[in-house]
Amino acid sequence: NFAGLTNIELCEGNEKLSYQSNYILPIKLAILCREIGIDYVFISTDNFRFNFKKLSESQTSKPVNNYGIHKRKSENAILKIYPKSLIIRTNFYCIGSKKRKSFSDTIIKMLKSNNEIGLFKDVYYTPIYGKYLLKYMFDLIKKKKFGIFNICSNEKITKFTFGQKICKIFNLNKNFLKNTYLKKSKNLVRRPYNMSLNNYKIRKILNIKIPSINYQLRMMKKDLELQKKRTI
Repeated sequence: NFAGLTNIELCEGNEKLSYQSNYILPIKLAILCREIGIDYVFISTDNFRFNFKKLSESQTSKPVNNYGIHKRKSENAILKIYPKSLIIRTNFYCIGSKKRKSFSDTIIKMLKSNNEIGLFKDVYYTPIYGKYLLKYMFDLIKKKKFGIFNICSNEKITKFTFGQKICKIFNLNKNFLKNTYLKKSKNLVRRPYNMSLNNYKIRKILNIKIPSINYQLRMMKKDLELQKKRTI
């Protein structure tokens, strides 16, 4: 279940819509999966505040906005309704669709168009390419695992550093990349400064080494090139 309302500002401005999208829908799907006896995978979030360098699955964290509150409520309710559900905490980038561009799509498009884009230099996270997210998720399903799992990269980086990596891998002009600061953005809905997840649990259970973000971005670049060839 990747469905959900991820626009933080909209979730805060329309609590009912966030509640319906990020809580009611996931709960109904959990009930349905329990009734017909199929695996349920719920994509949660990393949008929590905590007092650790990286958040592990067992550590205490606190939502700071409607989006985080409703995702957390869903996690708890789903595991009560259908304990054998798989809850994935993550923050992923991918090749988006024409209707919905991903975070990385937006960065690439802006820089290719020679338009400036501001990225937070004081917000940390552990992003992962969607292809690896899916691979590890299905590996967990094959192993009949359930409960909460963090699927993320090893590296804790800022949103601005992520943009710099994209510039380097995709040979884009880094001069259009501007650093901004969440602490100076007074009009934005409250967000955590650190959303970094600890991936020790999944590395141990799947016995894997997760590729670096640079390597993942190179894979995404290859996938984009292949996609373009197929459409020609």
